[in-house]
Amino acid sequence: MERFLGIAVLLALVAVPVFFIWGKRVFDRAAAASLEQIYSTAERQARAFGPSTPQVELTYHTYSGVLVYVTQSEHRLLLPYPVAQSTLSAFLKHTMKYGFFAYGVLLIPGLAYLNYLAQTRSIRKQAESGTTARHRAPRGRRT
Repeated sequence: MERFLGIAVLLALVAVPVFFIWGKRVFDRAAAASLEQIYSTAERQARAFGPSTPQVELTYHTYSGVLVYVTQSEHRLLLPYPVAQSTLSAFLKHTMKYGFFAYGVLLIPGLAYLNYLAQTRSIRKQAESGTTARHRAPRGRRT
């Protein structure tokens, strides 16, 4: 019995970290593939609108990770308004799916949703006012 217990403890000390590292890598690859899919969809949709379509500026932070390994990525895009809306929604879904298992499980969904609301409001204002990213005056100091 003692021998069995020793083997079980040794197996647990080796197998658990190996399984955790392997699972993290699989999870990271899935999260990266999800972001790549979002970008390719946005690019394809933006091309369908053409280059003369006014664009809005979108900035969003996505989160992904498992427990203590968390990745926060900032995405800055110039897209036509309908494409920006769908891309923003896809970013929120990505964060809810891949950021939910991070150590900030109590904070990340709330932060992601508040960021989503702020960006939705921002791109709607840009589209309504006609001061889209392509037509906006450059930022900086005025002399």
